[in-house]
Amino acid sequence: YPVLSTGWAIINGSSLSAVQLLAIAVVLGGVSFVSVLSDDTRATTRKRDTIMWSLLACVCFFLTFALSQSAAAYGDILILNILMRLSGLVLIFGALAVMRDVLFPDIRIIILLAIMAGLDALALLSVSGAGYFPSPEFASVVASTFGLITIVLAWLFLKEALSLSQGIAV
Repeated sequence: YPVLSTGWAIINGSSLSAVQLLAIAVVLGGVSFVSVLSDDTRATTRKRDTIMWSLLACVCFFLTFALSQSAAAYGDILILNILMRLSGLVLIFGALAVMRDVLFPDIRIIILLAIMAGLDALALLSVSGAGYFPSPEFASVVASTFGLITIVLAWLFLKEALSLSQGIAV
């Protein structure tokens, strides 16, 4: 999605310096390198399914960031974020209505999910708020590094394996 966000910015008249393009390439290269070097012996889904879901997520993240940053120019980002969350809830409850076997989690899980939702809302609010500034596409590019940050946190706290080549990529 950072590639789509940057491409969208260029289409809308933004220009990127060689240093900015190099920085974007380094971020994307690092993410790609870690992904390629990942051990897929524990993979539970087929690669084709994974790629399709990843592409869907990519397009959805791009559209969310592009639309929210564009909308930030026309209104309050807090109200915008509330509207986005309400839209998401409508979609979730619509999907739950279609599904018949809905599981209700334990209250501890609901609390963790609420904390995650709050942090996600703050993150989206921050990226949307970048629409007020020049070059808001960089917020999307920087946000894309959350995958690398997750890898480092998993390595530090969950003792996940990180090979030397993956560490270099990070």
